Amino acid sequence: MARTDNLLYIETEDACANCGLRDVRALTVHHIEQSAPKNEDYDNKIVLCHNCHQCHHSGKGPTKAQIEEIKSRLIVKTLTRLGLNALKRAHRGSVVIAMPFTVDHLVEWGYLRHVQDLAFWEEDEDEPKLLETGKQVASEAAYAITEKGKRLLEKWKLK
Repeated sequence: MARTDNLLYIETEDACANCGLRDVRALTVHHIEQSAPKNEDYDNKIVLCHNCHQCHHSGKGPTKAQIEEIKSRLIVKTLTRLGLNALKRAHRGSVVIAMPFTVDHLVEWGYLRHVQDLAFWEEDEDEPKLLETGKQVASEAAYAITEKGKRLLEKWKLK
């Protein structure tokens, strides 16, 4: 959960997603869908200042629809255009081929899963060492979308 909360603060640049207040002491993590037990998934949480959070819960601040609209934009920003395109492609087909560094965050968050390395960069005797621990580095791999990735695309209408 702490890792997810760190991601939430990074995506808003330590500011309230609604009003933009920049003071981490005045920020809190809001659950968009209120349920018991709480849904702790990244896409169900957003950073709000205490004032916007309190106003929302009292019916005087941002509506749930407004918060969802803000979160949808933040998801696109955080997943990156490359990452979102990879998710969409994997959803339409069975796999997507990508350079690992462009989608590793989606694997880490559970939206894609690594299937197979397809191409490698091989160390050449005349070239400097790329890695101390090995001679091959995957330069292209196949990834499949997970159920969690499908739910994210469908819930936020990102397909």
